[in-house]
Amino acid sequence: MRLAVVAIAVGLLVGCGQPAADPASESNPRNEVDEQVALERSRKAADALGAELMSTMAAEMARGGPAAAIVVCSEVAQSIANEHSQDGLAVRRVTLKARNSLNQPDAYERAALERLQSLHDRGELPTEIFEVVEHDGSRVLRYIRPIQTAELCLACHGDANALAPEVRQVILERYPNDAATGYSAGQLRGAISVQTRLQP
Repeated sequence: MRLAVVAIAVGLLVGCGQPAADPASESNPRNEVDEQVALERSRKAADALGAELMSTMAAEMARGGPAAAIVVCSEVAQSIANEHSQDGLAVRRVTLKARNSLNQPDAYERAALERLQSLHDRGELPTEIFEVVEHDGSRVLRYIRPIQTAELCLACHGDANALAPEVRQVILERYPNDAATGYSAGQLRGAISVQTRLQP
């Protein structure tokens, strides 16, 4: 992949996090507008996916507890992501410690997650990172928003030995190769990844 534009929004460390200037964009204002539109679409898609997943999980936790939430997550989370992937935009969750194999990162996402982990370890976790790349002859905006582990998540993603027996049983049945336990609140859990195709 050839890097076309690099932009990092570092939350508390850097002010507005606007994309870095690129000579190609400066010589073609249409590219600049297209990239800004793609960035806004990516942010909205990440907002929508995150909000819907969180509300679905919270409702299921309240109704049937953590074990029920795992069942719903395994059956519903991917369909929610698919519903938000349309019109040249693809959105999903990724992590270095996957429970569902569909959440395994591609090479780009893995590098981004490793970078985010390094920044998190230094207390410098950004709110988002994004850049425009060329992939298979097309310009694509790659957008990554980190997900930190909330208290709510620990009932299913905390210390494996401290999980409720029914939770451990559901995980074992549905995800025998689960790697997504051992977290504590505030740790980097993964990210929402968005790819938005740009105009040629």
